[in-house]
Amino acid sequence: MSKNTAPAAPDCHDLIIELGCEELPPKALDELREAWFSAVCAGLTSQNLAFDAASSQAFSSPRRLALLLRQVASQQPDQHQQRRGPAVSAAFDGDGKPTGAALGFARSVGLPVDALETLKTDKGEWLVAEVHQAGKPLDDLLFDVLQQALRQLPVPRPMRWGSHEFNFVRPAHWLLVVHGERVLAGSLLGLHSDRLTRGHRIHAPGPHALQQAGDYLDVLRQAYVLADQ
Repeated sequence: MSKNTAPAAPDCHDLIIELGCEELPPKALDELREAWFSAVCAGLTSQNLAFDAASSQAFSSPRRLALLLRQVASQQPDQHQQRRGPAVSAAFDGDGKPTGAALGFARSVGLPVDALETLKTDKGEWLVAEVHQAGKPLDDLLFDVLQQALRQLPVPRPMRWGSHEFNFVRPAHWLLVVHGERVLAGSLLGLHSDRLTRGHRIHAPGPHALQQAGDYLDVLRQAYVLADQ
């Protein structure tokens, strides 16, 4: 006898995101940090990516904005939807052959007409399709979330540098994005993600590598940086 099993939950790991810049304006630093934290959290939620918001934190120093997001899911959950199509009366002609309405609906859900089901309601009978949509991985979604969050920041005087078309409050020099022990590949403000952070400019400039996201504050502390407000 077969037994139904629940789908496996996605892997969840801490996620560290650090954007390293030239010296940020001190009067705007707290507002920038909190605005980026709020915008990224909202973006993850809008993408249906689970994480522990209550335990997540934002950090900053004169040369960095950072987010430590706790237990971020590696992908969205799968979705199962019932899509309703045309009324059965409009879906088949007098000879029982599918009409353009039925064929178009079948194409839209990626199924042949004979795989469609019918749903009876008080208002009539309708073609329906059970559609399974696999959740997208965090890798495919995160950098769009970060881009949107940066655009929402209250940047007092945006500036450009080099030949770039984008702008930010100060030129950006490094990007750290680690989920668990894995670097998530992507780019932001012309920078490619890595597992490297920077320390105190004089005492331990670095770079310093993170083996996993949860090491972030300890690695910085050893490099003479206190980023926790």
